[in-house]
Amino acid sequence: MKFHADCLHFLGHIPCKPHKDQGFHCENCPAYTPIDKKILVSLVEHGAAIGTPVIIFDSPVDTDTFTAQVATDNYEGGRMAARRLGEVLGKKGKIVEVAVQPGSASTMLREDGFEAELKQGSPDIKLVDKQFGMADFAKSLKVAENMLTAVPDLDGMFASNGILFNHESERRGETFVTRKISLAVANIVLGRQD
Repeated sequence: MKFHADCLHFLGHIPCKPHKDQGFHCENCPAYTPIDKKILVSLVEHGAAIGTPVIIFDSPVDTDTFTAQVATDNYEGGRMAARRLGEVLGKKGKIVEVAVQPGSASTMLREDGFEAELKQGSPDIKLVDKQFGMADFAKSLKVAENMLTAVPDLDGMFASNGILFNHESERRGETFVTRKISLAVANIVLGRQD
């Protein structure tokens, strides 16, 4: 098996290509960043069945047959956001939520953690609306604008994902933690590192 460490650079780095509703993966190596937790199950299980090591990045998949997963604790990340918003708002007020898309496992966990912590730690903060931007910048912006217009006396907004200047980009250098992790995983799989 030929393994391309460069393909583990996450989204957009040639020869990795986006696949509709499947996330991003490279035809030359078994490294995946799934968008939906169910879509890639058969592909991951097939890889395991034929003895190909499969690495999952960030979003979970509804199977445990992969070799490794590199991810953050998205549920806890959502809880942390709710705690901080609770502090800023004095544990009371009205907020809205811009969610990503149904089925997007990592952001669903972030949203679930946010909502659970909000109910537990700041029950006087009311989530008055939650809408999906469908993982599209323009749609997410429109959803946010619509909620701000519909509820002009909002105290806050939670967005479970964001597009940042260096977020999961092929421009991300080797000094960024996700790049360091992806290179280390590639080197481990290639037997170059313990």
